[in-house]
Amino acid sequence: MLGFLKRILNKFRRLQWKLTFSYILITALALLVASIVAILILVQFVLTQYPQNASSALLAEAPLVLHDMRPRTPHENLTDDLSTVDYNLQAGYTDPNTGVSAVIPTREGCTVLIDPNGRVLASSDGSVIEENVLLSDELSSDGLNVVHAAVTNNAANKPIATVGQQTLYAAIPLVNHERKLMGILLTMQILPNYGQVVIGLFPLLWPALLIIICIVGIVGTLFGSLMARWLVRRFKKVTQATESWSRGDFSSMIVDRSDDELGVMTRRLNDMAGKLERHLHERQNIAVLEERNRMARDLHDSLKQQLFAGIMQVWSAQTVLDTNTSAVKERLDAIEQLLGEAQQELSTLIHQLRPIALVDKRFTEVLRDYCQQWARQQNIVLDLEIAEVDLSLKAEEALLRIAQEALSNIARHSNASAVEVQLINQQEQVILNIIDNGRGFDLERSDKRGIGLHSMRERMEMLHGTLSIVSKRGQGTHISAIYIKGNSSRLPESITLS
Repeated sequence: MLGFLKRILNKFRRLQWKLTFSYILITALALLVASIVAILILVQFVLTQYPQNASSALLAEAPLVLHDMRPRTPHENLTDDLSTVDYNLQAGYTDPNTGVSAVIPTREGCTVLIDPNGRVLASSDGSVIEENVLLSDELSSDGLNVVHAAVTNNAANKPIATVGQQTLYAAIPLVNHERKLMGILLTMQILPNYGQVVIGLFPLLWPALLIIICIVGIVGTLFGSLMARWLVRRFKKVTQATESWSRGDFSSMIVDRSDDELGVMTRRLNDMAGKLERHLHERQNIAVLEERNRMARDLHDSLKQQLFAGIMQVWSAQTVLDTNTSAVKERLDAIEQLLGEAQQELSTLIHQLRPIALVDKRFTEVLRDYCQQWARQQNIVLDLEIAEVDLSLKAEEALLRIAQEALSNIARHSNASAVEVQLINQQEQVILNIIDNGRGFDLERSDKRGIGLHSMRERMEMLHGTLSIVSKRGQGTHISAIYIKGNSSRLPESITLS
């Protein structure tokens, strides 16, 4: 069960689902904000309708109240008339299409009938305002102003409504057919707050909100899924092309003809891949030329000289072949020795040309095996000190090639009897030291024509490291390659070791 849930959750971690959910979330948030704004507008509209509703209720009940003010009419009729005004204001609203009612009652309400002298003749709620009391003792200034305005507006016979301190006041004068003021009909209602209006409107709002949420959810999911799939397909093209480039295959290009940022990026990546391919070809050609030049120098300095010396020995042997057999034998021994040295030199060159086995073995193991094999071939005493290091494949190959080149130069030129190889692992750098007790050489003259020394320096420069060579005639040679771990900084161009 847990494995199944993990597989399901892993699918939702994909970019396509993340983009889909982001579209749905943004759509839902936009819907929520729009709904809140719409509800606030609706609530404000409902609240602003209360004065008009109160005026309409007073207009509807004014004739009945005036009729029931006759002397022989029971007092209960007036109370019922006033209660009808409260009921009409608190009954709420019913949707004629659906029959759903939205009840938005006022929190407290009271409607009173006032005589021309300001005394309460009847009240819909005696607990709020009692009968036979002066209204001036019970009303606030806002209520008194409404009553005064209704009295002064006697001729118009229209309601006056206002809202003060969250309380609705509406009043209408009651005049007979002789235009005489018979009384004032006043209603006082405490308006509901925003929360009460929202709760009251909810029965009318939730069906529409549910439909909108369903439509937006479906549309957002479909649109988000299509857009996410389109983007993921474009990213997959980039991923496939870059994987081919990482394997050295630059024939795969990213096909994206759009003009947006991703399309511009893919075209720049294609340009970069083309430049990288050309750069690699150039580097390969340069590496081949440098290797050819190095091999030409090595063959010139070793095999060619040895073969020429062998030829000279053959010519010398031919001159004494008929007269001195012992001299011929000496020259043949010399020729045999020269050919053995040439064979050994050729074996060394062939070993250097073989691929480096750094994939299947650790770098320190490969370096140790090579140094020991070289020492056995050259019959040179070897002092080996190899520390374990963890480097990139590029750095390992460069340091191994430097060690091979240095040991090859020692075998050909130094006439050394002992060599010390050190691989030192420090906190921030790795140092490869190769020290011999040979005859040394003039560093300035060798730098001008030495391909091998130039190649070693170039390899370290590519790693942002340095190569230091200290040598004096008769005092041996000390080669030190210093590599900064992670290629995080560059060392000075020259370091002199004592």
